Amino acid sequence: MQTQNQKTKAGPGPVDRMKAQGGSLVQVRNLRKMYGDVAAVDNVSFDAPPNETISLLGPSGCGKTTTLRCLAGLEVPTSGEITIGDTIVYSSEKNIMVEPEKRNIGMVFQSYAIWPHMTVANNVGFPLSIAKVNKSEIRERVRDILELVGLGELGARSASALSGGQQQRVALARALVYTPKVVLFDEPLSNLDANLRERMRAELKVLQERLNFTSIFVTHDQQEALALSNKIVLMKSGLIEQLDSPENVFKAPSTLFSAHFLGYSNTIHGEVASVGSNGEVTVSIDNESDIDATWNGQEPPKNGDRVSIAVRADRVRLRPARASDDSGSFLSGHIDVASFLGTHISYIVNTGSFSFNVDGDQDTRFSRGDEVRIELSRADCHAYHADSE
Repeated sequence: MQTQNQKTKAGPGPVDRMKAQGGSLVQVRNLRKMYGDVAAVDNVSFDAPPNETISLLGPSGCGKTTTLRCLAGLEVPTSGEITIGDTIVYSSEKNIMVEPEKRNIGMVFQSYAIWPHMTVANNVGFPLSIAKVNKSEIRERVRDILELVGLGELGARSASALSGGQQQRVALARALVYTPKVVLFDEPLSNLDANLRERMRAELKVLQERLNFTSIFVTHDQQEALALSNKIVLMKSGLIEQLDSPENVFKAPSTLFSAHFLGYSNTIHGEVASVGSNGEVTVSIDNESDIDATWNGQEPPKNGDRVSIAVRADRVRLRPARASDDSGSFLSGHIDVASFLGTHISYIVNTGSFSFNVDGDQDTRFSRGDEVRIELSRADCHAYHADSE
């Protein structure tokens, strides 16, 4: 494949046009990357509108980082097309492959890729030096971006003397110093502790609002994706499993895999006893209990189908066994484990046929051995064909 040598168009022109047209700053179409006979990325398509964040979410080996590297130009795809702004940066059909440095993108790596022998200012200004920007402009732009990321007083410090959070800011400043319209993030927060990771998530959102860049963010952390994204691309085995808003992906997972990955920790197996007209099903559990659920499977259910119901631990109610009313479905069992976790109490309830995880509040406490009743609402029980994961 020949390399396209012309400069990638940059600046506000393409972005303003995209906004006016309601279009996308990044377009990925039918992207495929093969390693031998293995498809690491298989027919992936998505759009990233201006100034929004698209998260590629999924477990290790699902293809999210390979997709990001194809966007960056660090991998040559097998087929498909990638457009950034007005420019096609890769097309198998049109024989185009634009070099990484001509794509007008910034990239923040998981390892930060900080040069320890350089000062903070020299690390941040390095891309401008490579681009032959004059020294006075480099100093000014480095000073401005360091102030923006909260490192204004550390420009002369050795990069090796920084904390993990400070190194992450240096990597971010270096990616943003030449004002790219697209910034690619490859799990940049995974090496930080929980409190710092949460703070950096908030700071990233503020920076994006100030600098108006589009983000493609790779992560395996569902909380990170939910907090940062306008859209989530959930991937599995090189394929897109679900593409939707964070709220829809979280509240209405379209597959059993999506549900499990997003923290639906309970799975109940049974058989369809009846199918309603509004997307509801009643599932018979071991011929002992009936559970009303919302059908989320891609193929419509039929009576007798083997199905699985996914339920989050925080979307059930735990009550004493003697409590009774007619609202919703329920399972009976006894407490095997009760663990105090500060904000809630984590229970493992033994129903006789399976164990059930429940996040209970602290108003009503149960102890090991207590007989209890697990109450379930149809809206929180998501049903799928049993072999769909």
